[in-house]
Amino acid sequence: MAKITVVSLGIGGEDYLTRAQEKQLRSAKQLVLRTARHPMADFLRSENIPFATFDSLYEECEDFDVFNKAVSVQLLTMLKEGDVCYAVSDASFDYSVFTLTSLKPRSTEVEIIPGVSIAERYLSMVERTSCAVRVFTAGEFGSYR
Repeated sequence: MAKITVVSLGIGGEDYLTRAQEKQLRSAKQLVLRTARHPMADFLRSENIPFATFDSLYEECEDFDVFNKAVSVQLLTMLKEGDVCYAVSDASFDYSVFTLTSLKPRSTEVEIIPGVSIAERYLSMVERTSCAVRVFTAGEFGSYR
């Protein structure tokens, strides 16, 4: 079965990598980043880990819907050469990942390697003395509107 592994890089550099993320990035035969404008790109270069990016698609596509579909089509095409690792800031908020999971054939597996999410990173920056943060479940949220 063909496989695309999506790695959530988070918003930081290598200090926020999990072991699972780093292992996947180092072992990928085909690694592609959504963009090289991410702090992890410098780390990958410094570790001599080869990667491609979809940066050129930003200029070629008229909007993000077209971009996300183009990314998905290219990732699925890359599977002809073997499994692919696709690295994004946060898979849970990345629409190209959603588009990929919607367009992929049943014969293609998509695995997501989670990392430190953007939300967790922001929560770590909040000073506890200056404000309080409450996390709501989806069910609770509706009653606080």
